Amino acid sequence: MVLCLMCAASSPMQGQTAPKVQVFAGYSYLRFESTTIGFTNVSNLNGWNFSPAYNFTKHFGIAADASGHYGNHQRIYSFLVGPQILYPQGNGIFFGHLLFGKGEDKVRVGLGGSSNGRAVVFGGGYDRTFTEHFAFRVVQADYLSTHTFGVSQNNLRVSTGLVYHWGERKK
Repeated sequence: MVLCLMCAASSPMQGQTAPKVQVFAGYSYLRFESTTIGFTNVSNLNGWNFSPAYNFTKHFGIAADASGHYGNHQRIYSFLVGPQILYPQGNGIFFGHLLFGKGEDKVRVGLGGSSNGRAVVFGGGYDRTFTEHFAFRVVQADYLSTHTFGVSQNNLRVSTGLVYHWGERKK
């Protein structure tokens, strides 16, 4: 009986796969530390997040990430790329990533201006698969570190949306 239970519990794990290619697009919220560049309070910005990824194996791939966030006096953009780890579990995939790239901060207050600088994202989330090709990104939470206007900002980004899958990786 114990052997049957072990076999039954392990068989779903053997069939789990990860997509070869996945493309995420959705809504994103950014809590931007704008006090470092002269604003009175932190900025709560709404926007979009787009992230294609190619998975070399069932557990490892490379992801790109582009996002834009907007407020009354500010626009924040980031463009990043880096490694991604995957953990398929049941009808979903847990993932984590560490991405590097550029951030751009455009301010429309006073004299205004824009600044480009480094950006680093560390985070992860969970995709819930509901068809062979589609999943819903339940949550993606990221720590986004940017360096614009000569100072660093420590920010929180949360995203949700749809994921499209092509192909599959079993190993």
